[in-house]
Amino acid sequence: MGKTSVRAAVVAAALGAGLVAAVPACEAGTDAPVAGKTESGLYAAPPVRIGRWELTRYTRDVQGSQLSHCAAMVLTASETGLFLAYSAPGNSFRYGFSGAGSAAAAGPIPVRIRFDGRTAAAREAVLPLMPDDNGFDWRTASVAASAGPGLAEELTSARKITFSYTVDGKAHDESFALAGIGPVLKALFACGR
Repeated sequence: MGKTSVRAAVVAAALGAGLVAAVPACEAGTDAPVAGKTESGLYAAPPVRIGRWELTRYTRDVQGSQLSHCAAMVLTASETGLFLAYSAPGNSFRYGFSGAGSAAAAGPIPVRIRFDGRTAAAREAVLPLMPDDNGFDWRTASVAASAGPGLAEELTSARKITFSYTVDGKAHDESFALAGIGPVLKALFACGR
């Protein structure tokens, strides 16, 4: 893939999936270069906006032919947001969050994950602090790519996701609205194949 075809592939996936009605010429233009090397050493195509989310394709080469993964993120406030990443070649689906005090401890912390406040269906996890490709830290859970569609279904059917954890010895909940996440996940899975 050439410099512009990486961007074009992400845009085509979003357009083909009906996620965006049109892409401005400056985003789909033939002169749009592949973005530079990230902190992780991968190359990033310029992000595509889907609602309030940004979807980015990461490759191992500047030409964009060796896919590493695709990632989507939304920041809802200063250093608060959700992160999703999918890689069919890497057989992984990752999801995570950044919230008040979530990066205060360098090591893994116990987190309870609930959809729509359903306590009975809560997931308990110990989430490490992992930087994304640009160096922003997220509390991140990783599952096999085969589990991604099931989790995606859960994300799209819920109105909100809540992460419960301890900050300075006190219980804290960080909740995020999931409105509009369906098209983001569809584009993420299309991009990461």
